[in-house]
Amino acid sequence: MQRNISYYWFVGHDSVTSNHIKRGAKDFWDRVVRGYDQRWAYITVTANLNGGYLYAEPKPEDNLKEGDPLPKLIDPESRREVARRALKPEEADELVDEFINEIGPDIIKVDQIKEWPDE
Repeated sequence: MQRNISYYWFVGHDSVTSNHIKRGAKDFWDRVVRGYDQRWAYITVTANLNGGYLYAEPKPEDNLKEGDPLPKLIDPESRREVARRALKPEEADELVDEFINEIGPDIIKVDQIKEWPDE
């Protein structure tokens, strides 16, 4: 059984929310009252909780046929197969939080955001 946890939120021109109703209400208000379209982006990040082996991208010289298993990724220094450990949901929360804090300023014009979620 595959176990994942997904995180999502919406980013508008000057607003961020993870709440569909708040996004819809803000969108309606901005369109009708302000004559403005936020042009919302839907951002999603999914963390795999199962762990398991990482697989290398197959190369043409691997001559893989339909249904052949993908080659496992090998660490060049230790020459061992690379595996991820299973994560607890709290650990996934921390990793995703770090990831978002790292890339957030590159994908969101944070200086334009007037309304951050309090959720």
